[in-house]
Amino acid sequence: MSILGFFLVLFLFVQNLLYSKSKVDFFYDVLFIKGRNHKFINFMISSESDYKELKRYFQIKTGKNLDKTPKKITALFEFKKEDFK
Repeated sequence: MSILGFFLVLFLFVQNLLYSKSKVDFFYDVLFIKGRNHKFINFMISSESDYKELKRYFQIKTGKNLDKTPKKITALFEFKKEDFK
């Protein structure tokens, strides 16, 4: 195993240990919002209460229900040209 592989395995082990002790999810849902001016913002949602707070905010400010928005699975920082159009 290369030294890089060793450190990657060590990093993932430590991350898993820390997350399991703190009872925090290893993966987060992300709300990606793209504006008309092609600017975007990400919200990392780490708990159900965070989601409910964002859902309530967007319902009040925009009238949009986050439960009805399209969902997709993506890798962190994986952007396509279509995302910015």
